[in-house]
Amino acid sequence: VVHLWVEGVWELIMAAMLAFVLIIGTGHHYFWIGTPEYWQWWGSIFSALEPIPFFAMTVFAFNMVNRRRREHPNKAAVPWALG
Repeated sequence: VVHLWVEGVWELIMAAMLAFVLIIGTGHHYFWIGTPEYWQWWGSIFSALEPIPFFAMTVFAFNMVNRRRREHPNKAAVPWALG
């Protein structure tokens, strides 16, 4: 029970951190509602950083495919899974 609770809380913490980053990432749109200019900087920086995790996951996936030791039995599934 404790193990499930700890893992569940960790996922909530990660979701809260992601929500915080994504909310700041929309800060470059706040210019149009009259907020201070620093929101333009914060929003632009975080908005530019948002694609980095997706790029890192893609690099990790291709790295794992290139490092595999045995052949996958379903040849069509590998290119489909990689996109």
